[in-house]
Amino acid sequence: SSSSSSPVALFLHGFPSEGESCAWLFAAVSHCGYTCVALDMPGFGHSPGPRLPGRSENNYQRGGPVDLAAALLEHVSARQPAVLYGYDWGGGVALSLACRFPSKVSRLIVFHPSLHPAALAALPKQLKASALVLWVQQDQFHPLSKFKAAYMSAPRCTLQVLKAKQWQAGRTLKQLGLDRDVTSAIVAFLGGFDPRAAARQVTEGLHTGGRDAEGKEVTVVRAVTLDRGEGGEGLSDSERRTMAERRGGGRNPPMV
Repeated sequence: SSSSSSPVALFLHGFPSEGESCAWLFAAVSHCGYTCVALDMPGFGHSPGPRLPGRSENNYQRGGPVDLAAALLEHVSARQPAVLYGYDWGGGVALSLACRFPSKVSRLIVFHPSLHPAALAALPKQLKASALVLWVQQDQFHPLSKFKAAYMSAPRCTLQVLKAKQWQAGRTLKQLGLDRDVTSAIVAFLGGFDPRAAARQVTEGLHTGGRDAEGKEVTVVRAVTLDRGEGGEGLSDSERRTMAERRGGGRNPPMV
């Protein structure tokens, strides 16, 4: 488990994906003083076993994504609530976890969070933590019109809509020119300071993860894997490892 005393930010990937897909955000979040922890859900990335179902109706099933993420938080953030980041499926899991275990969550950052209608309707009453909801306006795979009213009616949700200058399906946020907008929004939400003043520092951090034996800059990501165990519960030994740990310092937020 992490030896850092800084609060934890837990990253929950989309479907189908893996924890490593969130690595590009670690610099911005660690810049705000958080230890970054990402996981591979069973059947994704380096985690063994059958894949969990990707529909949000199954978030609360025994041994499902909410149970697994909550159990991991017990290992890496037992003494203080954590920030949750989730994309797509992971965003819905993050919101579900925050509603089921409000004492475990301080804030949420959710990108294109997917939830079924009943969960969306209950969100305004159940969600206690503040949430930043990010959306790309032109993304038709995650239609904003389907979810906008629900998130705008939730008093603790702040909806921020991003617009790509040249939209093309299948391109990454960096390819769309939105990566700086996203990291700036996160710094403002978590850090409570003007992201423009820190933009250069955070951007530099995104491109500095260390150096290899030959002196070349590299980013090394170590995944945290989960294993549901024989009884549908339990966790593997490697869960206790954090993917990224803040080692302090201003100019080069660490990525481990």
